[in-house]
Amino acid sequence: MVQHSRLTGSRLHPDIEHLLWELAATDRGPTPILAELKARAGELGLQVEVPSLRTVKARLKEYRAVRDPSACWSFADADPDEAERVLPVIAAVAESTRGWRQYVTRGEAQYIVKIRRAAPDIPLSLAFWLAYEYIARAAEGQSTAGLDLFLSSAPWSSDEAFRRFAQFLAHANRESSPAAEKALRILVRLEADAFGAEFGDPDWGKSRLPETFPAEYERGNSDQAGEPHQM
Repeated sequence: MVQHSRLTGSRLHPDIEHLLWELAATDRGPTPILAELKARAGELGLQVEVPSLRTVKARLKEYRAVRDPSACWSFADADPDEAERVLPVIAAVAESTRGWRQYVTRGEAQYIVKIRRAAPDIPLSLAFWLAYEYIARAAEGQSTAGLDLFLSSAPWSSDEAFRRFAQFLAHANRESSPAAEKALRILVRLEADAFGAEFGDPDWGKSRLPETFPAEYERGNSDQAGEPHQM
């Protein structure tokens, strides 16, 4: 789900890039975000270099350029069906961001409702991040077909569903849709991390990747940063 930066500057460790992408969804400034990035990297035991404040500012500018500009969603303006689907997601987002993000926008809420109708069993935090990514891709004029495929495959629903989806990606035609194949593999890796946090197993998903699933996509993509999205 995380977007690989198209900036030509320093390339970040995939886990750091994802944390920064997640923190960009909040309204905090670069300095507190850098402090939080360092704290979370320490908690995760990541023995990697944390980016400079200059790099953080550049990434935030890039990621926030495609955020949904609509106003905050309000319970007062929602019908009961919409409120039932959106309110639990707000609670999940507040928890997953440690209180840094305590709302969703109207645009995000529209996607959350659609996502939860199509996939009632989807983890709440995942529903938000998919809505967030749908909006970001639309803002960039990029295809959301990869996200549609992820939703239709429901790899969160069971170990077998996860493995089938990973197997499919492992045998995808890389020559016909290299960017789509990379985005989907990265999406699986990131969501495996998210599911692990929800289920209390940090290795959930990663241990279920088939042997044919290339190692470089288990912990991030090794291709050069700067390639535009294709799907």
